[in-house]
Amino acid sequence: MLVLMEDNKTVEGAVIGNEGIVGLEIFLGDGLARNILLVQIGGEAVSMPATTFRTVVGGSLPLQVLLQRYSLALMNQMVRTAACNRMHQVNERCARWLLMSRDRVGRDDFPLTHDFLARMLGVRRASVSEAAESLQRSGLIRYRQGRLQIVNGRGLEAAACEDYRLSKAGYDQMY
Repeated sequence: MLVLMEDNKTVEGAVIGNEGIVGLEIFLGDGLARNILLVQIGGEAVSMPATTFRTVVGGSLPLQVLLQRYSLALMNQMVRTAACNRMHQVNERCARWLLMSRDRVGRDDFPLTHDFLARMLGVRRASVSEAAESLQRSGLIRYRQGRLQIVNGRGLEAAACEDYRLSKAGYDQMY
């Protein structure tokens, strides 16, 4: 989920994956999207018309409760991301983003370019290159030709700021 600024630059607002839903604005209110959604790592998804979604949700209290819990987890992630973007170094933010992406897609290996990651983190490509090289030298990731592999998840968690752990806790509490 990207936030578009007036100068046409973007920065990550949240990472949504196989645990989540896009279109929460339909559940929460007017149905008007106020952000940009971009698929970086392909996978399977289900879609339905907004009217069908409203009908299904309206008839299912358990689904309403689940969507409320997911909304809280997503809001927690968005707040943590905003704080992270302001307070933490690029290496920590990069590690957090890689871990969040791993958790969303359920695998340690995925396509990723420096340009895309720079866009997500709101930094220059050179900053991402330095961060990725540092993480690779530390034996935490392997990065080659637009593919990234997390080789030491625990080490990458130690390299990430607290926002990864605190965002993950919000999703872990959903169920």
